[in-house]
Order: sequence, then structure tokens, then C-alpha cells
Amino acid sequence: MRRAENKEQHVLIRDEVRGPVVHAIFEMRIGERVGYQEIADRLNTDLERNPAPVATAKHRTIGRWTYSSVRDVLSNPKYTGYMVWNRKATSSGTGRNNPPEAWVWSSEPTHPGLVSIEVFTEAQRGARAKARTPGRLGGQSKPKKPRRVFVLRSYMTCGLCGRRMFGKQDSGNTYYVCSPKRSYLPDGHPAVIRLREEPLIAGLNEFFNREIFGAQRHQRLQALLARMSDQHLDEHQEQVAMAKAKIKDLTRRQARVLDPLENLDDPTPALVQRVNERAAEIATEFKAAQDRLRELHETAPVHAAPSCWICCRPEWWTWDYSLRRPCGSCWTSSGWRCAMTARRTSSSAR
Repeated sequence: MRRAENKEQHVLIRDEVRGPVVHAIFEMRIGERVGYQEIADRLNTDLERNPAPVATAKHRTIGRWTYSSVRDVLSNPKYTGYMVWNRKATSSGTGRNNPPEAWVWSSEPTHPGLVSIEVFTEAQRGARAKARTPGRLGGQSKPKKPRRVFVLRSYMTCGLCGRRMFGKQDSGNTYYVCSPKRSYLPDGHPAVIRLREEPLIAGLNEFFNREIFGAQRHQRLQALLARMSDQHLDEHQEQVAMAKAKIKDLTRRQARVLDPLENLDDPTPALVQRVNERAAEIATEFKAAQDRLRELHETAPVHAAPSCWICCRPEWWTWDYSLRRPCGSCWTSSGWRCAMTARRTSSSAR
């Protein structure tokens, strides 16, 4: 199914290409009791006949059927032709799925259905039966394993695929692992990437002890900010010089473009047309160069004053172009002025 376009209220209509695929998925699930992954593998053998689903975010589309995409089709009640609400507990903050008993169904069909309610219900019975645990059936449940704590959980991301790495313990050591399914494995990505936690923690401890809590943290911060400021200023000044040089060159070319007409007593119409076209091109380039120079002036970086950051909050800082002299702990030769210190000084003077 897909949504009709150019309508204020979206209406689900039948997709003549993908609709039969949905029906086939339900038939395989109910008639043959086939699992999600096997259904996906069967569909992927003929993607022309069984086109893969397209994600709402186009960049997440992988162009093939997967375990999760088949599961989403079989668990979507909208394929019955009815609208269903309250499928997720949005008020809980976790977005967990509500049980089917808590779903709210429309009283009448709102769009063409692909399967009957009986077929959809039968497909759900198989999934719920598989999900039952021995404890729910009256048997003795398995004892819960002690919960493991992974210090860097949710902070580790794979640099090759962008997915979050999960923690795992093996032979007494803790690792962070990236192991995507084959259907999601990008080109050049190993099947499994494992990073040991111990050297990661050691590196983080060294960084915090040196840069954040070390005795020389103020001096290191000053040196770092000074290097960053000088680098940004040098890059910006180089871009300004290039923009000015281009404007100067275009000005000379504008003056020379009329020379062919001035040297001829009776220029041909074709020559006049070419000169006018070239003059228009140069004028366009000249305007673009002026806009670029204006943009560079408006986004000019400023020097940092880390020495004052030690005693003042960053949001108190302002830039005063008239100040270019060193005086006091909160005044610098680069022109930075601590607004809060200036207020205190002016108040005490009065």
C-alpha cells in the first residue's frame, strides 16, 4: 500500500505491484509456517517480481527483503483495510509495543484491504506462540543471569557502518562488537569487529587526567585555543586575499573587454554580440566575487582569550573592535573584553 499524493488527508490505496507480495508473505507464513528470514530469502531470489520495501528515509533503503521487513509486514494490521491506533505506548517514554488487546480499531474499513482479519489473526498466533516462555505455560522459568554493566555502552559507534556497537564478554574480557547481519553489511566491512574495553578505558583515563583534571590543564587549554584561533584566522585571511585578487582581476578584464570595439571603426554585429555576452559573464563573476568577500567579512573569526576564560564564563564574552591594547587580566591585545568584568569595573568607578 502507499499513500495517495496531493491530499490534505492521506488515504491508503492498493499498490498493484507490491500488494501481491504482501499476500504471498501471509500465505507462506500461515500455509507453510515459514520463518521471517526464510520468507525474506525466498523473496530475494526474484526481486523483480517481489520488489523490496522502500524506507521512508530513502538513504536507509537497502534494496532487499530482511528479517525485520518481513516481520513488519506480518505485524501491520492496516493490511486488513482497517485503521488501528494505540499500537505503541507513547506515554511511557520508551515507545514499547502495546498488546493487540489494547489496540483501537476503526468501526468500518477505511481503505482496501490486502488480507482478511482472519488471515492476519492467524499469522499473529504463530508469532505469539513462539514468543511464550516456559514460565508462562506453567513450567519453571529459567533463572535470570546477573546483569552485566558495560561502561562505554551507547558511546561506541562503528566508524564503517555508523551502527552502535554492543558489549560482550568473552574469556573474562569485555569487548565492544559490531556484527551486522549479512543483508546490512556494507562493502569493505568485516563480518565482526571487536574492540577490547581495557585499552579504551586506559586511554580515556589518561585523557581526563591530563586534559581535564591535570595540574597543567589551564596552560594546555590556553595553548590549544591559541593554536585553533591562529589557524582559523590564517585560513580566513587567505580566503579574503584570494577573493580580493579575483575582484581585482575581474576589474581589469572588464576594462579590456571593450578594446576590440574601440580599435575598429565599424565592428560587425556578431562581434558586438560576443563582446556583450562576455561582458555579461564577467559582470556575473564580479558580483559573485563581491558577495563572497562580503560573506567572508561577515563571518570573520575572532581571537580567543583563554587567559580570561579561567576566571569568567564564556557567555560573558563580547567582541570590541576598538580595543587593541593589553590592560588587566580581562583585556587582551586581540580585542577580547569580558563584559561581566567591565560591568563590575564601571560600577565600582561610579
